[in-house]
Amino acid sequence: YDCPVGRSLFLLLLVAAVADARTVTVRLNRTRIVSLHLEDYVSAVVAGEGNTLPREAKLALAVAARSYATYNM
Repeated sequence: YDCPVGRSLFLLLLVAAVADARTVTVRLNRTRIVSLHLEDYVSAVVAGEGNTLPREAKLALAVAARSYATYNM
């Protein structure tokens, strides 16, 4: 699957369900599903995509990831 924002971010943004208000369930592939605390999810998204980004871009990415996950709760 071709994703312009990167493979790791794409995999992390495939939010499948939410177990409670603070836990995000993420489908990593067809068979692997993991549950992460919301802030751990945000940290994983930023770590997966933000290594070469300036600080402001990392902050914006964190806001976007948190917003996306919260919207899909």
